[in-house]
Amino acid sequence: MSQFQILWILVLFSAIIVPHELGHLALAKIFNVKVLKFSLGFGPALIKRKFSETEWVLSCVLVGGYVKLLGEDPREKIEEWEKDRAYCTQPIWKRACIVVVGSLTNVLFAMLVMTFVYAYGFRATTTEIGDVKEGSPAMLAGVKAGDVVTEVAGIKTDRWEKIPPVLNRNVGKVVDMQVKRGVDTLVAKMRVEKQTVMDVVRRRQDIAFVGIKPADRHFVARENIFNAARMGIAKTVDMAILVFVALVQLMRGVISAKELGGPLMIIRTVKEQLSFGLQNYLIVMAFLCVNIGCLNLLPIPSFDGGHLLFMLVEKIRKKPLSFKATLTIQRIGVSLIIVLMTFVVWNDLQKIAGK
Repeated sequence: MSQFQILWILVLFSAIIVPHELGHLALAKIFNVKVLKFSLGFGPALIKRKFSETEWVLSCVLVGGYVKLLGEDPREKIEEWEKDRAYCTQPIWKRACIVVVGSLTNVLFAMLVMTFVYAYGFRATTTEIGDVKEGSPAMLAGVKAGDVVTEVAGIKTDRWEKIPPVLNRNVGKVVDMQVKRGVDTLVAKMRVEKQTVMDVVRRRQDIAFVGIKPADRHFVARENIFNAARMGIAKTVDMAILVFVALVQLMRGVISAKELGGPLMIIRTVKEQLSFGLQNYLIVMAFLCVNIGCLNLLPIPSFDGGHLLFMLVEKIRKKPLSFKATLTIQRIGVSLIIVLMTFVVWNDLQKIAGK
């Protein structure tokens, strides 16, 4: 692996971790909760600097990070004059907000990244038709390979990615497809049929079918900032939905646990996507940010979702769990995470060895 690739992999991991932890830190400071330490990474410290009341640390293992708040550890001795600024003395709603904002910041950062991708320039497919299926609605309407689609159902199309959404809104209807053939412009009328396919998370999806496929021709497309922001937000929401659906499918056994990937697969994916350019790298970054943001909300001890679960129990019981009970549950959670990480790394090794 080259130094260039190592640098971009470190940038990727930092881009996932830093927004999440900065979200915790920023809201804690807004709520006047004392932040003792902000650490990027774990293990021995490489760099330490203290600004105001917060120690900033760069550690040698750049996988993860944390924010340490005053009063986060129940055993911690807190001076009387600082009790109002301790995390443990804050009302549940404030503590919950501080916990949730990390994941929210991950998602917001992913939206910004995707907005930049759409504004800076992204790889799009031309509307030239590469293949027309025998006996399909498009063939019956006279459409041929080499035709360039310019309009579908009255909506102009300048890239292939705009065609499926329009067709999906018109399943069962007859639509006009305007195509350019040489110097001629033709209008083909065709009925949009329904086709059932399996998507990436093994869901059965009904999609439009007219029997055309794009030619393998691409160009760099750009959107104005407003369209880029709209598309970036929509794409990030789609990513978040995909993560949760994949989790449900995994629990149902529809997706095999062997398909789970870990840090080694992330590194391999980043290396592959770097070869395709900045756009692909940034899309991977955004998707991993959304993954981390969503997975952190799972009710697993040591995850942000685990802290929220403890708060819910506290709200119901009218008092927090004992320190001993909390510590035991957290140890179980850490053990589960270690088992899961071991499993996904083993999966990674199997996939790499089988390549």
